[in-house]
Amino acid sequence: MFGWKLKNGRERNLGMKLVRSILAVIVIILAVYIFVTDVFEMLTYSLILLGLLLITMGVLEFRVKKKATAVVLFLVDGFDMYVAFFSLSN
Repeated sequence: MFGWKLKNGRERNLGMKLVRSILAVIVIILAVYIFVTDVFEMLTYSLILLGLLLITMGVLEFRVKKKATAVVLFLVDGFDMYVAFFSLSN
């Protein structure tokens, strides 16, 4: 879906890797901004973006057949999203 077919039939996940890299950069920039300025209202949004990053990483690991790592990433993402939406509702 997000990749190109190689000659040996395998698919390169360039699109998903690009999304992962962009989300990682955004999360790091947002975390540094929160750390420097002490504006903790942005922390919820960084948790939501971190959750999206974890979902992307889980999908990539699942495609590479690392199912145990993918399951752990999905479980951590579920907890992260629970905390993010709980803090957003308060």
